[in-house]
Amino acid sequence: MASQLTIGLPKIYASKGTKCVPPTNDFLAGTWHVTHSTLPMWKDKRNVNITYTILSADSSGVVKIDDLVSYQGVNSEKVKTVQGIDTPSPGTSSSLH
Repeated sequence: MASQLTIGLPKIYASKGTKCVPPTNDFLAGTWHVTHSTLPMWKDKRNVNITYTILSADSSGVVKIDDLVSYQGVNSEKVKTVQGIDTPSPGTSSSLH
């Protein structure tokens, strides 16, 4: 049985009792294409893609996500990539379903 990642609301909303139905692993996993962003880091980039892969839970039950970001500079044909592992923030949970 695959582990299920649980995504929580930001504390400002969670404290107001707002309910959130987290996306499934199948929804999150795969390649996402960034078409618009307000983040300054993407202003001089194009063809930005982020590929998420859900990793197996570690021995403590923590689910991590592998992410691979690829992009090109606005005036460049060279594709650059950055790979990382996303982990829960300290003090938060990554409970499994």
